[in-house]
Amino acid sequence: GDPLRVCQVVQNLLSNAVKFTDGGEILYRVRGTRISDRRVGFEFSVTDSGSGISEADLARLFQPFTQVDASSTRRFGGTGLGLTIARRMANIMGGDITVDSEVGRGSCFTLSVEAEVVEWVRPVATGAVEAEVEEGVALRVLVVEDHPVNRMILEAWMSTASHAAVTAENGQLAVEAASEQPFDLIIMDVNMPVMDGLTATRRIRDGDGPNADTPIVVLSASARSEDHEAGLEAGADAYLTKPIDFAALAEMMGRAAGGRAALSAAEDSPSQSAAA
Repeated sequence: GDPLRVCQVVQNLLSNAVKFTDGGEILYRVRGTRISDRRVGFEFSVTDSGSGISEADLARLFQPFTQVDASSTRRFGGTGLGLTIARRMANIMGGDITVDSEVGRGSCFTLSVEAEVVEWVRPVATGAVEAEVEEGVALRVLVVEDHPVNRMILEAWMSTASHAAVTAENGQLAVEAASEQPFDLIIMDVNMPVMDGLTATRRIRDGDGPNADTPIVVLSASARSEDHEAGLEAGADAYLTKPIDFAALAEMMGRAAGGRAALSAAEDSPSQSAAA
């Protein structure tokens, strides 16, 4: 199948569920069915306990430039418009997105796709990637990310190793935070409102604040080499693509504990190039 597009669609459904559910729960299920020796079907369902969607609104939910709750545009900057693209991506993969919803009881969005069986293998258990660095050094990290769930995940992951994480939701706030206190590492998203990550990186590098030489790792959903180069030209020391490779990030945090030169060396190494 196409794991990248599947992940993109599922992330869209999960993001919408989180943003439009003020209370209750969100349940994510994955079901697999072996159709034949060479085909397998998957269902990725996201069920929330939000306000639900009326039948009239369901009929136009996947139409281009349609949003059920106009007030959400002000709250979330247009979240929900991605459903049209998400369904189109599902259709390209030979699948579809369906929705069951009831006003006042929540909604369930389901992505259904089929894939060709390459090889049936026994699942291999993998250990969690830890955030600890060598000799238990605790880092002060500035996490710059406009998506609240991504900020929460990064902050929680770092807290397991007693790292102190300060968060900012756009580049302007990052520049202000970087001018006020020193950090050991800055993790900078590229695409953000108010001020993008590359502009913020340049401002930090060109300033005379305490983080002019602090290692900066930029994050982007783009894996194009020109975007990679643009991040480094802006003054970043390393570049990682989303979804975040936590193993690569953990290694970069360890390098950051040893200084900026070590982080740059990690960026040039074969393993880091693959991750980026």
